[in-house]
Amino acid sequence: MIDRKRTQRILRYETAGFLLLIALSWLNELVRLCAWCRKIGHEDTWSTVEDYFARGFAIKTSHGMWPECQAMWAEETKRRAA
Repeated sequence: MIDRKRTQRILRYETAGFLLLIALSWLNELVRLCAWCRKIGHEDTWSTVEDYFARGFAIKTSHGMWPECQAMWAEETKRRAA
């Protein structure tokens, strides 16, 4: 037998959660990242990742290589030199 009160209570919780997710998505600003050049689109301007972080967060950036990328790069360099 179906407990109608329990079913309605669950439906109300699910509806409230769904509406909360929609409200949060409207409040949260999206940051667009270009798939080709990796520039960040924010407030109708496009800038490099370094400029975005420096302007928006006063964070200095530097460049480095992730160890796995460095290993792949080294292997590719060896292969090309051979």
